[in-house]
Amino acid sequence: MFKKCLCILVFVELFCFNSANANEKTTGLPQLDFSTYPSLIFWSVLSLIVLYLLMSLIVTPKISVSLNNREQNIQNNLMKAKSTKEDSDLILEKLNKEEEEARSKARNLIEQSIKESKINLEKIDQEITAKINLQINTTLKKLNSEKESKIDELIKNSSSISEMVIKKIADIEVNKDTLEKIINKTSKSVVKDYNNGI
Repeated sequence: MFKKCLCILVFVELFCFNSANANEKTTGLPQLDFSTYPSLIFWSVLSLIVLYLLMSLIVTPKISVSLNNREQNIQNNLMKAKSTKEDSDLILEKLNKEEEEARSKARNLIEQSIKESKINLEKIDQEITAKINLQINTTLKKLNSEKESKIDELIKNSSSISEMVIKKIADIEVNKDTLEKIINKTSKSVVKDYNNGI
């Protein structure tokens, strides 16, 4: 096809060249000289064909390759971005799960430590209560023994004091054994009433 076009162009050129030589004798403005038109038309068509061939065979393929490469790069970048987004979503989901697990573990640890501290506090409270009760019982025993010893001492002293009082007031000699029996009997009932009142 290219050869046919070239042959036709050469034929047209020869035809135009002959007609141009025949009309060389006319004078005037060359733009208005119709005899030069076939030559101008030939070279214009030839230039356009050459430019078209250059564009279609050299420039346009390079542009289309460049556009295809650009489109392919855009598609690759979009796919990479999509896969990166999916990866980041997976990582984010994994991080959220790990954070939730860590929070639940922390909650469980806090609850467990609170339970353990409550148990420890209850044990310590029971131990302290037992020690305090033991000390209170020991102190009460000491107080009771002290009270009993003081009461016994008071009873012993009261017989001698009673004897002295009776001697001074009534100036009567009192039998010590009888006086001690009376005081012991009276003091036992007084102590019994005192203990029942407490």
